[in-house]
Amino acid sequence: ELDYFRALQAAFYAHGQDITHTSVQVEVAEACGLDGSEMRAALGSPDLGLVTRADYLEARSLGVHGFPTLLLDRGEDLRGICAGFKTTDGLLSALDAVMAHA
Repeated sequence: ELDYFRALQAAFYAHGQDITHTSVQVEVAEACGLDGSEMRAALGSPDLGLVTRADYLEARSLGVHGFPTLLLDRGEDLRGICAGFKTTDGLLSALDAVMAHA
């Protein structure tokens, strides 16, 4: 799974491929040694669409409106740290600001 995820990220970020297309996902899966027909069948499953929509709804309910988003989960207290790209310094500053108000 991790190999597939890495390859999918490389396809998108390094090679500019549209990983929302089934053909690209199948090609990446096959390059990772996975069965392309099984991947195509899984991606065409109505259940996958339902699960994906449920994940997006959950993310929205947590205040996530873009990616990447970093949340701090402290049990009953879930706080947004930052959304979008941040440098390490920017991320640490955002985390410090949230922790100062926690």
